[in-house]
Amino acid sequence: MRNWEEPGRATGMSNTDFIIVTAMKNEGPYILEWVAHHLSIGFGHFVFVTNDCDDGTDEILLALQRRGLVTHAINPRVLTDDVGKWQTAALKFAQFYPAYRRAEWILHSDVDEFVRLEAPLGSVAELVDRVSPVDAISLTSTPYSSDDRCEMIDEPVCDQFERMSRAPAPEVLTAVKTLYRNALP
Repeated sequence: MRNWEEPGRATGMSNTDFIIVTAMKNEGPYILEWVAHHLSIGFGHFVFVTNDCDDGTDEILLALQRRGLVTHAINPRVLTDDVGKWQTAALKFAQFYPAYRRAEWILHSDVDEFVRLEAPLGSVAELVDRVSPVDAISLTSTPYSSDDRCEMIDEPVCDQFERMSRAPAPEVLTAVKTLYRNALP
């Protein structure tokens, strides 16, 4: 695995130019693998907005925050319904944090979504360089099945689930996530 500070140096971008914002509840078992994967491809910081966690998620995120890897915040929706739906409230709230404001590129993603780059691309900075000039890059979400598993197994998620639940096809509407330049209005 590559050193997490390496991606983006050839392009003049630092790893903190790329951040991921995510909302979560009780995702503790998956956090470390997800963060490590995305650090290895050039994301340098993560803004986690959580609510009502009782599985150790908040404690894991606080430990990562002490190491400067993440910003952890409590979803404002725990206080009032006036801020909208859980996910929407989290994404709006994240914009107030310095890591978000400093980032050049932002991806809103869930902890069960792993950005996968095809060779020869090794980092998100290389992806941006390859397709530039752009302000947004759509990433297709490929759903995977449960591989007929009924219980949690203490193994990396990426090693456990290898069978796609359906093959992506051009005529099928698929979910996308967008990596976008932070300068967009």
